[in-house]
Amino acid sequence: MLKNKIILITFLLICVEANAQWRSLFDGKTFNGWTKYLGVPHQSNQGIDLPKDDNGKYTKAIGINNDPLNVYRIVNEDGQPAIYVSGQVFGTLTFNEEFENYHIKLEFKWGLKKWHPRQNMVRDAGLLYHGFGQQGSTERNWHPAQECQIQEGDIGDYWPTGEVTIDIPAIKTDTSDWWAYRPNAPLRTQIFSKKMSERRIITDLEIEKPHGEWNTVEVICWGDSSIHIVNGKVVMRLFNSRKIENGQPVPLKKGTIALQSEGAELFYRNIQVRSINEIPKEYLSQNTFQYQNPIKSGIDPNGLRDCQVLRDGDYWYMTGTSYPHWARQETGRNLNKGVVLYRSKNLTDWEFVKWVVERGDSTKWYYRRFWAPEIQKIKGKYYATFNCNNDLTGHTGQWFGYAVADRIEGPYKIITEQKPLGSGNDLTFFEDTDGKVWAFWNRGREFGIGYAQMDLENGRFLTEPKSAIRPAKVDYETNHKGEIVKVPGYDGRPISKVKKYYEWDAIGIEGAYIVKRQNTYYLFYSSWTRGYEIGYATAPGISGPWTKASNNPFYGAMSKQACEKNGFVWQGDSNSPFNQVGHNEIFVGPDGRFWLSCHGIMQPKAGKQEQPFLVIDPIDFDEKGNILQSNPSYTPQTIKINE
Repeated sequence: MLKNKIILITFLLICVEANAQWRSLFDGKTFNGWTKYLGVPHQSNQGIDLPKDDNGKYTKAIGINNDPLNVYRIVNEDGQPAIYVSGQVFGTLTFNEEFENYHIKLEFKWGLKKWHPRQNMVRDAGLLYHGFGQQGSTERNWHPAQECQIQEGDIGDYWPTGEVTIDIPAIKTDTSDWWAYRPNAPLRTQIFSKKMSERRIITDLEIEKPHGEWNTVEVICWGDSSIHIVNGKVVMRLFNSRKIENGQPVPLKKGTIALQSEGAELFYRNIQVRSINEIPKEYLSQNTFQYQNPIKSGIDPNGLRDCQVLRDGDYWYMTGTSYPHWARQETGRNLNKGVVLYRSKNLTDWEFVKWVVERGDSTKWYYRRFWAPEIQKIKGKYYATFNCNNDLTGHTGQWFGYAVADRIEGPYKIITEQKPLGSGNDLTFFEDTDGKVWAFWNRGREFGIGYAQMDLENGRFLTEPKSAIRPAKVDYETNHKGEIVKVPGYDGRPISKVKKYYEWDAIGIEGAYIVKRQNTYYLFYSSWTRGYEIGYATAPGISGPWTKASNNPFYGAMSKQACEKNGFVWQGDSNSPFNQVGHNEIFVGPDGRFWLSCHGIMQPKAGKQEQPFLVIDPIDFDEKGNILQSNPSYTPQTIKINE
């Protein structure tokens, strides 16, 4: 670890002289200074004068500066000269000069066409740097180099092309077998290997602009270290660049720059490079995130319950239960307007965006109080779930429905316009890795958290609802004398007349939220038995069986009033300002970990109930996948993040 820290500190503190001016590598008219190379074509390409085997597959590369399909062209795109790359054949466009201690910058945008063998895959390309060796010597398509990945949804990932290696601080991801960049993690050596987990490091930051817009990709190379930058954001820092010679690693600090053609149509422009004598100061900024709970800036002074945070594009977005939060707060026309949406650049300072779903008139089932909305991105669309009722139409209980939009800020179309999807509350959706979508919701005290497979397009369940978990078993109730007695033949379901509770989640559970981490499903839920607290259950599959964690609740706040009422000894944090923290959702935070977003309610002041506001904190897992217990933070927090 000491070695890692010395490398990182040295890398961050080198600052000496001013850097050179930018130099354009593309004159806008010709390919002067560039070498075109095309590898072995896919057999779907016809009419190329190359030998084939008995199966009709080409056996040789097209080669250097031979472009019979016009894969590389100069065009005018969006009013500027650009290099067009059709992607029809794998290959590289290499600038004929070596660079050392340099900063390369370019813009690219995706076209529409995709070609075999990647016709049904995400669009792909790459920026190769520190290139060397013979064209086509790597997989018959490239030359050895370090690669800054240019791929839909994955810009800035690391990929070794050929016999090169590098060290990157990374951890095993929570949701897959990939390793993900973390600035303060131990260094992991990546190699040229057929095993993808040994080869690739992902950034897991989604900062790519929408299709058709220009993205900026930069690589800063200083000594044997480099920085990958996407749209002005540092996404990865890499150390100890090496190449393999005679089986031994030797430093790789310089080389050529190349642009990949890899099965997808795209455009490159404004390709510039400059020599550097220091790491540019704008990329030495602090890599920390600071916050203090509860977070109130920009949020309605009346508060927000059931807070859900998610990232989309350049913003963090948030929704939740707007005021009035409870039916008892509704007076006259004092009804909340619908599903509210906020956004923030930094997770701490919020601004109101709009009401993405508004309550209907008195003839609609969604007329009165809205609560516990969520927004989920599923299959490229945004689904806003909400819970509501309307005494005037007979929907006097708790009902739920949802709306859909192409963009997170709408406009949204209510799918369940005519009737609610079902009865209950706290509806959430989860898309599994097989593409199936499941609904989870609170079915009441008797059935607990229910689930069913969804038909999102038509607003219906595809399977009969089942129970995933239920409130804790209650063994006692009172007889006619008020004495606590054992219930004979009790089957484990809650009983309405219970006076004494011996489990933290005995009265009821709600607020389900589902994530998958590696091969385990996690169902988060909250209970108000002792205040408001959060627990979780795990399962090997979405249908269970679900097992509640032995260390529940792992997060939340106990209320002295609730404990006294329900027969518990209060064991809360005497310094904490909270008496309720719960109803959580999960999002990937600024440091790449899973974070909780929920609401926290402060201790009453002068007998007056405080309003709920946003509370966020990271969660951690042990090596067996158990969530570690923690308390809601309330002092200033500083988190090391991925810049």
